[in-house]
Amino acid sequence: RVVSPRVGLVVASPMLRALQTAAPIVKALGGSCVVSPLVYEVGGMYRKNKGGGFDHAPGLSAAEIRGRFAGYDTERLPQTGCWNGPATGKETDAEIAERVEAASAWVKSHEVWDMVEGG
Repeated sequence: RVVSPRVGLVVASPMLRALQTAAPIVKALGGSCVVSPLVYEVGGMYRKNKGGGFDHAPGLSAAEIRGRFAGYDTERLPQTGCWNGPATGKETDAEIAERVEAASAWVKSHEVWDMVEGG
């Protein structure tokens, strides 16, 4: 008897390259993708400016994501842009830790793995 995990949930960052990466996985699994505002690179979404500081980069709106990626669940995103972090653009270490804890709690609250028996 072989028991193996089956993916029960695909979650992606609202960053364009993450959405593009998730697309073939979602297609192969025949499911959907939850786009989470909690899943980002360290620091969040920002651009380095000419002065050496960081500018806020809101990214795609929920409507823009739905337009490009049919069936993706964007209900957790702000409607004006996917990044709702600090206006200064780059997260602090404390903000990163808080976001990671929230993401971890969210994943733990969902059944993300089903065990599938096979031969």
